[in-house]
Amino acid sequence: MTKHVAFNRPANLPARYTGVVEGHDLVADVYSHSALKRGFKRDLKARTFLAGTVGALVLLANASPVAAGPKGASVVAGSVVVTGQGTGSTVVNQATNKAIIDWTSFSIGVDESVRYNQPSAGSISLNRVTGGDASQILGSLTANGQVWLINPAGVAFGSDATVDVSGLVATTTDISNDDFLAGSYNFNVGTEERGAIVANSGDINIADGGMLAFVGPGVANSGVINARFGQVALASGDAFAFDLYGDQLVNLTASSQDIAKLTGPDGTSLAARLVQDGQITADGGHVQLSVNSARSLVDNSINMTGIVQARSVASEGGSIILSGGDNGIVSVTGTLDASGQVAGEVGGTVKVLGDKVGIFGSAVLDASGDAGGGEILVGGNMLGQGPEQNARDRKSVV
Repeated sequence: MTKHVAFNRPANLPARYTGVVEGHDLVADVYSHSALKRGFKRDLKARTFLAGTVGALVLLANASPVAAGPKGASVVAGSVVVTGQGTGSTVVNQATNKAIIDWTSFSIGVDESVRYNQPSAGSISLNRVTGGDASQILGSLTANGQVWLINPAGVAFGSDATVDVSGLVATTTDISNDDFLAGSYNFNVGTEERGAIVANSGDINIADGGMLAFVGPGVANSGVINARFGQVALASGDAFAFDLYGDQLVNLTASSQDIAKLTGPDGTSLAARLVQDGQITADGGHVQLSVNSARSLVDNSINMTGIVQARSVASEGGSIILSGGDNGIVSVTGTLDASGQVAGEVGGTVKVLGDKVGIFGSAVLDASGDAGGGEILVGGNMLGQGPEQNARDRKSVV
């Protein structure tokens, strides 16, 4: 059955889009009203991120050289043997399903590699960095299981980085050893570095059905992330918990701490708490871009200028959810594609929610389907009636 497309907007702010075609497609190509172009859109331009995500990752070139390989491994839990520390080739052999390793530093230089050999795709290695320096992943990181990396100073994957794992977590928020080992994935120790970022400009491949989560005060992706049938979450915040079975992998907890100016080690700034100008593909899966409601020196919550694709695969419909929290601006100028392209497929779900929501320029929101359209919500449920967050300023929803 064809579902509806809902734009939570007053009647005097028309948007151009193709709506529901009964039994066929649902496509939305949305453009801002001229009054919004003169006002709200100009405000967005004035406060957009300074140099894009690529600029934010200049830190990888300008920061101090990366020492060869991770160093200072201390096995806290599990059966683990680490070889090649401080060299260009580090191997972590993990014999137990879960392991915890504390490192004084965890970086990978260009042409260097780190390999995890684990019991299965569901095995997890929790890696905690205690030395105070941000992690720079410039080379190869591979694992047949999951690698979780915690560094309160931040994590950056460079343009030459290649990652091939079953699952990947990079965050500035810590978790207690007991909670991790018990399977209670509540990350509740936020970083004191209020401007720390987790950023990617490399090539990351997650095994089918796997998961990726980037969580920190600032998050940016200008690279490529692939996670067929998987879950991808980019989230700006502190405390969070994993929901491994819902359509939103990361559940953020509201923070009382302010988010500072978001900078890399070289001082390059982001003016959006979450910037997605790369490509994320999770066909048959779920993609989440979210920001919590902490106060921030950065006015923009989400800048979505790239491509997010979660197309249907057979009977598995994809979903894309952007949630900007109670403050700030969610700006979409890129492509959100949850369509069903193959015969018999139906479209998935696209939601763009927040306090202020803008769909601008050449933005495309697509939930079309060969056997029926999906659902697109911008600024809340249809007519503002339903469980989703409604944009507070209706003028900013088009």
